[in-house]
Amino acid sequence: MNALVFGIKWERPVLRERITLRLKQRLDQGLIEEVERLHQEGVSWASLHFYGLEYRFIAAHLQGELNKNDMYQKLNSAIHTFAKQQEKWFRRMERKGVDIHWLDGEGDVLDQARSYL
Repeated sequence: MNALVFGIKWERPVLRERITLRLKQRLDQGLIEEVERLHQEGVSWASLHFYGLEYRFIAAHLQGELNKNDMYQKLNSAIHTFAKQQEKWFRRMERKGVDIHWLDGEGDVLDQARSYL
């Protein structure tokens, strides 16, 4: 089976800005309340740890391990670090011969992807 592999390319400052903005939006849209509700409905703190970075750091905040500002700063930093790791994964894939079709994040990525079909 042949697979098409796509990656969306952003300039690093733009990517950093987008990550931070998206985190702020998710928090403003009730992510903390979502994590709290999940726990109240029976999801353990330990299980929330495996739901992803956001859930892990917010769970720590809700348990009193981090104040809200520290939670935000540490979570934002962790997401940025994860984005760098993803870039490394893509570069490693390319070194192993995987043909990655890079899409310009500033453009219409759906149209760009369609051009490969």
